[in-house]
Amino acid sequence: MITNKEKIIISLLGFLSISLILFPNLAKILTPYKLHDDNAAAALLRSTRLELERAYGAIKDLEENRLHWQQLASSSQNSGTGLPIDKDVECPAHMEPKKERSVLPSDIEIWNDRPHAPPTFEELYQQVNNVEYDPATSGIATFDNPNGKVAHMDYPHSSVWNKGDEIMEILEKALAPRKFEFIVEVGSMHGGSAIRMALELDKRGFKDVPLLCIDPWSGDLNMWLNRVVWEHLDPRGGRATTYDQFMVNVKSFIDNGMSDKHIVPFAVSSIIGARWLQATGFQPSVIYLDSAHEEDETYMELCLYWEVLPVGGILMGDDYGWAAVRHDVDRFVSDRGLTLNMFNVYYNWWIKKEKYD
Repeated sequence: MITNKEKIIISLLGFLSISLILFPNLAKILTPYKLHDDNAAAALLRSTRLELERAYGAIKDLEENRLHWQQLASSSQNSGTGLPIDKDVECPAHMEPKKERSVLPSDIEIWNDRPHAPPTFEELYQQVNNVEYDPATSGIATFDNPNGKVAHMDYPHSSVWNKGDEIMEILEKALAPRKFEFIVEVGSMHGGSAIRMALELDKRGFKDVPLLCIDPWSGDLNMWLNRVVWEHLDPRGGRATTYDQFMVNVKSFIDNGMSDKHIVPFAVSSIIGARWLQATGFQPSVIYLDSAHEEDETYMELCLYWEVLPVGGILMGDDYGWAAVRHDVDRFVSDRGLTLNMFNVYYNWWIKKEKYD
């Protein structure tokens, strides 16, 4: 049985949970009355209400966990065999990520209430950078190139850079009646595929379709283990310099006439990028996956990015010739009864979302 001392500790934890949320906000709640700012007061009260609701939920979870562990402890004491193992709870052979994004205690708004639509370039840029877009002061325009990179397109493994005209033509037809509205690329390396898609958008008259490039620019496991394209990873002090090369390459093409209202770099992991898209409600018409190449990593990305894709959108990828990638793509398609299409360009594949799961 749970001791009186443990009960006191649990009660104190509950009290502290509320105190940590409520007390720092007392001044915020009272301040608007001094300022006679009804809008600010209403906003702060709503914020505090949400925080209190989260605190209540956290305390409720604590109590449920306490009762659960009390039952386990009681059972183990009666049987004398230690904590029992529930044989009905097993880890599945292949786990899938949670479809919905979990609410964070620090959320500044109810993200799930946001409308789902493709963003404009300006909306995307501001959401990523927290400043309005200015071509003279953008991150790309003012990149200081600390590692002295020189623009080049020598990276040998960008199929979209090499055959982007054919791929974009197929995509445009497959998307119909939808059009290119917002493109997400997951895995950008030196920017070859993003630049080629931007150039093809320009050629088709889509001068301001945003293209979000999600990549931590760290390279993949193969590059670090096997020194594959090591010179293109170009690590300094244990850190790849691929982001620098990406920025220099994009800036060079913008300086030479490519529209500056396409590419927005977003240096986060693929999982953060997917959850961010879920939260913001930004819906891409096309998602290009060229990031993970290990078994189950690709499947995780497929599951997450499929959730942010609207009906009529296209999820595409590269490297179907890799055994791990092929395994995960085939499994994903089989699990959901989807149709896998090939571009007949290298090992590039695509899937159209015909309906919601």
